[in-house]
Amino acid sequence: MNNSLKTTKEIKVLLSQLRAFCNTINEILNNSSSSENGRYACYKDMASIYNDFAKRVEEVTNVSSMFYTFNIEDVLNHLREIKELTRGSADYTFSGINGVQAGELDKTICISIFNIIKEATERANVQQLRRFFAWYEAANRSFLKEV
Repeated sequence: MNNSLKTTKEIKVLLSQLRAFCNTINEILNNSSSSENGRYACYKDMASIYNDFAKRVEEVTNVSSMFYTFNIEDVLNHLREIKELTRGSADYTFSGINGVQAGELDKTICISIFNIIKEATERANVQQLRRFFAWYEAANRSFLKEV
């Protein structure tokens, strides 16, 4: 009985936290005073929080695979499907997103990913890698080289 009561309390806490999380996401996405990039810049954090919720619910309820955890590839694929279904038009919507919004969001996310990779690459020390490829290029050319 005590275990059941504890589980019930944990579920109520999780539901309350999940409601607050959903409200936060809605506030962020509907905040017209910030730029598109600003609204979607926190995607990684929100996805991580969602995945933590999914894991916690599985632990509390002892039910596995109750939630689908997702990553950026899944979101981009979904946006591209929406754009395709709506023919990229502002006149048609699917899941509350029109074709133009889906395309712009896809582009914004891809630019953000590119900038993250670009910044990390610029900070990285690639001197050893350059030396390796210089040596590799100078190697015998009588065979096909693959890395």
